[in-house]
Amino acid sequence: MARNQQTFETIVTLNAQSAQDELKKKKQNLDDLKKKKQDLLDTKNYNPSDLRNINKEIRQSQSELKAYNSKVKETIDVQNA
Repeated sequence: MARNQQTFETIVTLNAQSAQDELKKKKQNLDDLKKKKQDLLDTKNYNPSDLRNINKEIRQSQSELKAYNSKVKETIDVQNA
């Protein structure tokens, strides 16, 4: 029985690190998109469709980040229950 518990704890630890890495990657992607938007706005002569596309990508990235964060929190809550 103790052997199974050790294996389970090892798997949870690896998955937690993977979740942290994925969350960090998603946050970095969102930050990059925001910087790209600011750079576009700084040019003054930008195509409005480019701005719409970047805003769409930002909304999608924010949605993915929020969903992933919720999924991770749900998993932690289930493990702690």
